[in-house]
Amino acid sequence: CAPCRAFARPNQLDLMSLKVRHLKRYLNERDVSVDRCTEKRDLVELVLRYDVAFERQRRVDAQSRSNPPRRAPPQTRQSQPQPQRRQFPAQPPQSRPPPTSPNPPPTNKQQQRFHLNDLSRREDIASLNVRRLKEILVNNFVDYRGCVEKVELVSRVEKLYDSLAKEKARLEEADKSEETGNSASDD
Repeated sequence: CAPCRAFARPNQLDLMSLKVRHLKRYLNERDVSVDRCTEKRDLVELVLRYDVAFERQRRVDAQSRSNPPRRAPPQTRQSQPQPQRRQFPAQPPQSRPPPTSPNPPPTNKQQQRFHLNDLSRREDIASLNVRRLKEILVNNFVDYRGCVEKVELVSRVEKLYDSLAKEKARLEEADKSEETGNSASDD
C-alpha cells in the first residue's frame, strides 16, 4: 500500500502525500507523542526525525554486536544493569545529515516567516493557507483565538491589511504636507 511504501524509505515529498491519520497511526504505534503537532508538516518532520534516530540507534546496536565492549575488571560491588531506553530528540538535531531524497533542501524563502508586507493586494489574502494567515496575525500581535473557520482568519487579516493601508496613507499625507510646508517657507 502507499503508506507502507512511504514509511519504508521516508522522504518529505512522499510523507506529505499521505493522510494525517496514517502519519499519526505510524507515530502512535512507535510510542511517539503527537500532542504538540498542529500541522501536517509537523507530523512529517516528526516521522523523519524518528526515522533518523531509529537508523542511528540501529547502527549503534549493530556496531556494538560486531565489536563487543571490553570487560572491566570485576568490582567488589555488583550493580544491576539498567535497561537501555531508546530516546528520540524532542528538538530536531542542530546539524542534519545530507538528505537522501532527491528533493532539494528548503530555500531561505521557504524558511522565512510570512509578513503582511509580503502581500501586494488585498485580494491575495483569501488565497493564503491557514498557516500563513496565522503567521501574519501572530507577527502583528493579533489574537486569533476563537477563530474556527478560515473565513474568520481571512477577515482579521483583511482588517489588519486595511489598517496598515490607512496608516501608510496617513504617513504619506503627513510627508506631503511637511514637504509643501518646507517648500513654502523656503520661498
